Amino acid sequence: ETYDWHLGFGAAAVGMALGLVVYRLGRRGLGDSAAAPPFPLPAAERGRVIGRIAAVALGSVAVVALLVVLGVLGAEGVINLISLLSVLLPVGYFAVMIRSPRTTPVERSRVIGYIPLFIAAAMFWLLFEQSATVIAAFADTRVDTTFLGVAFPPSFVQSINPVMIIAIAPLFALLWVKLAKRQPSTPRKFGYALLLVGLSFLLMMIAGQGDPSVRVSFLWLVLMYLVMTCGELLLSPVGLSVTTKLAPRAFASQTMGLWFLATAAGSGVGAIVVRWYSDENAVAYFGVLGAVAIGLGVALIIATKAIHRLMQGVD
Repeated sequence: ETYDWHLGFGAAAVGMALGLVVYRLGRRGLGDSAAAPPFPLPAAERGRVIGRIAAVALGSVAVVALLVVLGVLGAEGVINLISLLSVLLPVGYFAVMIRSPRTTPVERSRVIGYIPLFIAAAMFWLLFEQSATVIAAFADTRVDTTFLGVAFPPSFVQSINPVMIIAIAPLFALLWVKLAKRQPSTPRKFGYALLLVGLSFLLMMIAGQGDPSVRVSFLWLVLMYLVMTCGELLLSPVGLSVTTKLAPRAFASQTMGLWFLATAAGSGVGAIVVRWYSDENAVAYFGVLGAVAIGLGVALIIATKAIHRLMQGVD
């Protein structure tokens, strides 16, 4: 931000490259359970399937590009289209897995039990991913970016969550090991995550009260991120684990992709929701979203036993 944006993106690229090197060096310790697909595509059909995928992809891009060039689909329309697809794609894929003859009755029950977890995850990411939009805007216009006599740019706020993840994740790992079989079930953890992310927005609601021209303490964002990060640690790693356990054998890899569509769905809906934010209505904005997340979290906790039965022994 101060010297050169290219250096910032370059540093991120170096970090990602190092991560790939670590993965390649350590992958032999991961086992060979995913070395071969359970239902490989016959060699004779690969060309036809790849051709269809390429044709659909190129056709979709061509249609969207044509609509943009003709002025039928503007920037806002593209955003709305992506938001719509982010919701329709997981709905369609859930339908495919549930109706597939390769999905056993037990696996079908587990997929149905996975749906409320997916919805909870999408709601969580809807709020969480606003760190780069609404929270960044709030930090820019409403927060005093001076702490203990040291001034810093508003973009510094984006570093709080990653630092907290590194600091707090070991504590959660120790907690789960210590609790062992006494730890909450996965649906209850997801419910707690929604309660925490909702509470983090209620904290933003409190911070946003008063005259918009008066800047609030930086510590409000630190507290908000502390609560939100604890929610992330209750949902994100747990979600990765439960997805692999609930996935039908014939759709193991696709179901993991479906888990990341929860982030896409939350972000897609969030792209529509953030349009209602402004410094003047910050209290109502944060309050409504926080209340909705808390309400969904309470509902998930109440439904834990029913969801757990659908999960057929998976916890």
